[in-house]
Amino acid sequence: MTRPKRRRIDTAEAPLEERVQKALKHYLRCLGTKEEVSIRKASKLYGVKNWERLRRRLHGAHTKMDHSADMQRLSPMEENVLVTWCNQLYNWGWPARISQLRRMAVELLEEKGDTEPLGKNWQSSFLRRHPELKSKFVAPRDRRRYIAQSRENFMHWFNLYLEQKRKYQVHDDDTWNLDEKGVMMGIAGKVRVILSKYEKNPYSTHPGNREWVTSTECCSLTGRKLGSWTIFKGKAQQKKWYQTMERLEEEDYHICTSESGWTDNELGLAYLEEHFEPQTRETKGEQGYRILIVDGHESHITAQAMRFCVTHKIILLCLPAHTTHLLQPLDVGVFSPLSVAYKNGILERYSFTTSIVIDKVDFLEVWHAARKKAMTPETIQSAWKKSGILLNNQIDPEVVHLLVQQLLIIQYHQQITGRHQRRFLSFRRC
Repeated sequence: MTRPKRRRIDTAEAPLEERVQKALKHYLRCLGTKEEVSIRKASKLYGVKNWERLRRRLHGAHTKMDHSADMQRLSPMEENVLVTWCNQLYNWGWPARISQLRRMAVELLEEKGDTEPLGKNWQSSFLRRHPELKSKFVAPRDRRRYIAQSRENFMHWFNLYLEQKRKYQVHDDDTWNLDEKGVMMGIAGKVRVILSKYEKNPYSTHPGNREWVTSTECCSLTGRKLGSWTIFKGKAQQKKWYQTMERLEEEDYHICTSESGWTDNELGLAYLEEHFEPQTRETKGEQGYRILIVDGHESHITAQAMRFCVTHKIILLCLPAHTTHLLQPLDVGVFSPLSVAYKNGILERYSFTTSIVIDKVDFLEVWHAARKKAMTPETIQSAWKKSGILLNNQIDPEVVHLLVQQLLIIQYHQQITGRHQRRFLSFRRC
């Protein structure tokens, strides 16, 4: 009587160390029983070609990874933090890039006083030590933002939002959207003028200075807005700025400076620590979580910002690339009326001058008047609705359908245009 052959378990796709561990467990489990197998058969069963590897492990041998663990600059616990960080970023819609992984590793080393640069192949060794992660090339998106999107991208975003909100029982009042608005202080936009019927190119002086200011705005699903966070270009702050804000009776405001007038990684972290978290600390959800919807700006996902958000129960949700003009409430329905109100405020203040040169005090007065006029609860709630997000954990299916139909129409016209361009090029070659 011939014994049936043992079937080899299909583990070829598993990493070698995982197969070795399974073979060892199988050998020890069957030891002393009727199903006892030899080391060779166990290694063959799990696809370990060198059965001597199992024998050495049974006699107390260690892996190369265990031998080199003491030589690693990051401890196993610190590397597990990186693994958790990568998984959390992916679940929140932020697949980490290699450069971001290296940057966080450098920040962990600097906290220990290690300032030596990382090796150029460090990320490859890190991924070998953690086979639960993998790297993958992602094709760059087309610059035409509409063409880059698909129905799957929209549905993935809405499903991600609903999943996180229901999982952590986030209240509507604790659902926020954050974005930066860049403003040129003295630009009031185009104006209609009266001139001779026969004049074709009217001449007028430029209406103002072009110094850049950034205002970070944040609004909730229920129509609330946080205090202003203004970033001026410069190094030192001035006392008259704060005197102006006190005169305007503004509360929970903050004024800071940067070399460019734009936000950066340090200011992004400071906004979360000094502005967002204190003003939204009192939550209505049972578990105390908040959702903060942001775009893909790098200042939102630094290592310190991520740790701060995880510690303080702030769920960062990333919008899909090139969709902020469709899915971000501030972009969809708030910034446009805010910009119009600001430009009208400048024209009203300087209605009889041909050139507008305003300083930072003037800007604070005009900008905060525009915020009060444009950022009303009704406008904010309407913007959330236009982006497809409703109250009580609901999504507007009509908005999703319109977004998809809009993309299909534009893609169809782009295909037709591409055909005409190819025909024209082929005709020119002939």
